[in-house]
Amino acid sequence: MKKADHALDKAKVQLIVGNGAVFLSTILFSLKFKWDETIPTACTNGLELRVNPDFFLSLPEKQRIFVLAHEAFHVVFMHMARVGKRDFQLWNMAADYVINLMLKDAGYELWPPCCISEDYRGMISEQVYDILDKDPSKQPVDFEPDMEQIDESEPATAETIREIENIIVRATIQATEQGEAGSIPNSVNRFLSRLLNPKLPWHRILSRVLNGYAKDDYSYRKPNRRHLPELYLPTLYSESVGDICCCVDVSGSVGDQELLEFVSEVRAINNQLKPSKMTITAFDHKITCEYNIKEHNNFNNIDFKGGGGTNINAVMDWVRERKPAVMVIFTDGCFWEAPDMTGVKAKLFWIIKDNPGFMVNKGKVIHY
Repeated sequence: MKKADHALDKAKVQLIVGNGAVFLSTILFSLKFKWDETIPTACTNGLELRVNPDFFLSLPEKQRIFVLAHEAFHVVFMHMARVGKRDFQLWNMAADYVINLMLKDAGYELWPPCCISEDYRGMISEQVYDILDKDPSKQPVDFEPDMEQIDESEPATAETIREIENIIVRATIQATEQGEAGSIPNSVNRFLSRLLNPKLPWHRILSRVLNGYAKDDYSYRKPNRRHLPELYLPTLYSESVGDICCCVDVSGSVGDQELLEFVSEVRAINNQLKPSKMTITAFDHKITCEYNIKEHNNFNNIDFKGGGGTNINAVMDWVRERKPAVMVIFTDGCFWEAPDMTGVKAKLFWIIKDNPGFMVNKGKVIHY
């Protein structure tokens, strides 16, 4: 197996050093890898990558890179989540045709038995599937599937989809921060637009809070050094935007799209306002996770867990204990009971999705 490990490491390095490789290599390295002699070639279920070591070693070096990129793009295009009620193997064929044309155009050396046809240029996997389904003669003979379902009874659970989305988001952020946003496929950019493009004007929403820290006061605590030692004069100063906490509803009533939008807005608060301290929590019937964001690129490691019922008073208990200056709560407002805000001193902002009847007696409510 050492020989296979060496070949894999070499292929990964070659993939990393290619132009625009940050996005794809981040996808690849996010998958759990395993050598598996029971499969003929390679396969992925969106979270794991398994490869037959004998198959991998039989390939020329450039084709090994193609195999890795091919499997990574199954994850990129979320083929496991898009299958719906279609025949899984036929869907795999259609997805392969789309991926392989793209990799051919990108200059990869394709593995000769792979599905490739100019007939499907410009199509998405759903269109290719319909053609293959209507005309079985177009279906490739001796096709080797390279996609798996995690659960045979269900193509992809909501939790699985969320994990795959997290991988794609992490790769997108990494590529963008490294100046390689152009390497991300347009279809992926369209899919992620609702996550990475916030809808709410946070500078205006938190204007009163920001004004409290505005750079409009003079203080002798920080004397103006330009005039020392002759004169001891005050400086115009401001404290950075202080302790902001964002709490995201991850209960069962919040769908994947709503969660993606919530996370988009949380990221916008951090990027636009750059608070000196930012805490991100999630809740369903309890606080499910807590992260302290000390730098402005730590969102890659956040794993929002939940799915249970909704108990907003778990959040109120947390606020009373931690005492943040500002608390922004992202939720659909579908609670078991009204929030008990006795003793809560934080400035509260309720960001309510698709619940126009929501009302509370403390804090600013923003519907969108």
